[in-house]
Amino acid sequence: MSYKPTKIINYLLIALGLVALFFIWQTDTTTQQTALSDNTGLGINQDNTPSDLSEDKENQEEIQNNIKQSDYRIVISSIGVDMAIILGDDEKNALLQGAWHIPGSGTPDDTDGYKNIVISGHRYLYTSGPNTFFNLDKIQTEDIIQIFWQNQEYKYQVNKIHIVEPNEISILEDTGQEKLTLFTCHPVYTTDQRLVIEALPI
Repeated sequence: MSYKPTKIINYLLIALGLVALFFIWQTDTTTQQTALSDNTGLGINQDNTPSDLSEDKENQEEIQNNIKQSDYRIVISSIGVDMAIILGDDEKNALLQGAWHIPGSGTPDDTDGYKNIVISGHRYLYTSGPNTFFNLDKIQTEDIIQIFWQNQEYKYQVNKIHIVEPNEISILEDTGQEKLTLFTCHPVYTTDQRLVIEALPI
């Protein structure tokens, strides 16, 4: 059976159109997932690969000064964390200086508002010491987390440890129960997933 040239061209055009639609759909899906991650704060905790770590001493000194001068700090003695909590919308700059309080999430001093206090931190940055969440996977249930907020101390006890995908926004939701949520990249030196720690006030 023979086909006229116009029919062959029509079939080719239809096939090319289907291929183009597939690629557009793939691009839209990827863009939506990226936007979701970025808009919820789940995409901000993007640590560098180990080979890209900076040895900039000035940045390290600035981090130390911010911790000493900050009215907002997080301390987890069981894993050696003692770092400043940085407020504001500039997540990249905030995470260079300490742990970032996700804007719009709860605060310890306002129990009548949004009740889920959400804080993110780099898994490592310049150091794997007290200024990062490097050892967050070593935390255990019933460990104590201290939040210093405008020189007032608030204590929380870990009650849940779990791992989620990078676009899992449920960890940011307000469930109506006062709680503290910490998250960081997981496993260490990757951004494949998020390690999530939940703690209740005591």
